[in-house]
Amino acid sequence: MKKALCFVLAITALLTLAACDNGSASGQPSATTTPFTTPAASVSASDELAAFFENDMDNRLAAMSGVLYSFACAVQEYPDSITNVPDDNFGWTYFYNMLIYNGVTCDGVTASKDGLTVTSAAFEALQRNTLGGAVWKTAAADLADYVSYDESRDVYTVRSGRPAKYGAYIEAIAYREDASCAELTVVVYDSSASGTEPTVAGRYYIDLRAQEDSAYGYIIAAFSRAE
Repeated sequence: MKKALCFVLAITALLTLAACDNGSASGQPSATTTPFTTPAASVSASDELAAFFENDMDNRLAAMSGVLYSFACAVQEYPDSITNVPDDNFGWTYFYNMLIYNGVTCDGVTASKDGLTVTSAAFEALQRNTLGGAVWKTAAADLADYVSYDESRDVYTVRSGRPAKYGAYIEAIAYREDASCAELTVVVYDSSASGTEPTVAGRYYIDLRAQEDSAYGYIIAAFSRAE
C-alpha cells in the first residue's frame, strides 16, 4: 500500500489553526479546456465508495475537479512537495491554477482590470475548503510577476497571463479502507504538446477525506506519486 504525505499533518506542523468563517463556494469549478478528449475514469465500484460520495460521485467530483486538477499540476511543477512540506511557491501555484485556469472562487474573489482581487479572508477560505487549514499567507517569489499583496487593503492582486504548463484529468477512482478515504489517480499532461493524445507528464494519487466544514464536503488529505 502506498505511503502518502498527509497534508493534515503538514498543516499541523506549520501552525495551530484558528477558528474562522470558511466562506462559501460561488459557482462550480470548471476544468481547463483540452485539445483532446480525456478518457473516462476507471471506477472500482464498491458500496464503501458509493457511500463515501453519498451516491452522487459524478456531481461531487465534478464540483471538485478544478481543485484536484490544480493541485496535481502544482505537484508536477514542484515535485519536492511529495517529500517536503509544500512552500509558498507550491501554494500560490496551486491557487493560481484554481483561480485563473479553473475558475475556482469563493466570496471575496472579484474580477479586476487584468485578473482578480482576492481578500485575505477569501485566500484562507479557499485553503480551508480544499485542504482543511490555512497554510500559506505570503505571496510567492516564483509568482512575483502575477501575484502581489497590498497590506493597507489586505488584498492580493492575481494577474492573468501566466502560461499554463500542465493540464490534468482523473484516471481512476477507488476506496481505501485503511484510510477511510477515496483515492483518485490523477494524470498530469503537458498542455503545450500537440496531437490528439495527451503527453503524460506525471501521475499522482490524491486522497479525499470527508470534511463537513468544507464547502465541497471533502478536502485533499494526502498525496503521492503513482508508480
